[in-house]
Amino acid sequence: MEFKKQQTVPSMNLQYIPKAAAFQSVIDKYTMAGLPGIAILIRDKNGLWVSASGKADIEEGISMKPCIISKGASTTKTFIAVLTLLLAEEGKLDLDDKIEKWLPSKVIDKVKNTGNLLSECC
Repeated sequence: MEFKKQQTVPSMNLQYIPKAAAFQSVIDKYTMAGLPGIAILIRDKNGLWVSASGKADIEEGISMKPCIISKGASTTKTFIAVLTLLLAEEGKLDLDDKIEKWLPSKVIDKVKNTGNLLSECC
């Protein structure tokens, strides 16, 4: 299968984030490899960076933009689970931590079943 070069949407704040070109090259690499489109937000000590690459709608030729909402569905759960396990492996969090340690009550109050998330989903 051959993939055509995807259109890249320029970063909103490329000049302020030292790693912006590296971030952009990563998302461009994945759209060139066949992912339809990626929108990303990265916040680090240098500030906030948002960008996109590829297509939001391949059939209609609509370019991906950071403001386009994508439905991740259950893929998001797997992604968050892997990130959580990596953080636990690095010792940055404990899987037995109460959710209150990481999220403010104004967020927790909007989510159902925030008890022991790992045991409830497995």
